[in-house]
Amino acid sequence: MNMRVLIVEDCYEIRENLAGFLRKKGYVVDTAADGLMGLHRACDFQIDLAVIDCGLPSVSGIDLIKKIRHLMLDYPIIVMTSYERWEERAEFLEAGADDYIEKPFNPNDLREKIDALGRRVGMMGPA
Repeated sequence: MNMRVLIVEDCYEIRENLAGFLRKKGYVVDTAADGLMGLHRACDFQIDLAVIDCGLPSVSGIDLIKKIRHLMLDYPIIVMTSYERWEERAEFLEAGADDYIEKPFNPNDLREKIDALGRRVGMMGPA
């Protein structure tokens, strides 16, 4: 079974390019354009891993992570961030994120993080 990844990113181009890249690599991908839709997708679908932008409209990235964790959803979360200060990145990790990647990034670098976190929780990447 292929890993199901949720991408929550408000920038259409980034969201669709990343979703297309991961689909071509064999992942099942769900997307959301804002934090509220991301929360609905996080609750309504069987997600294996989430990739969440830190700067989201309606519900911020950090609040989305906190809500996911409050709901006892324990799948891995990777934060996409352009924040340069370590304190800001640390805040996401303290909220429940498992890892982060700094924008701009190579999609293959994100794929490696997804695969590594998936292996840790016993979920295999694409077949």
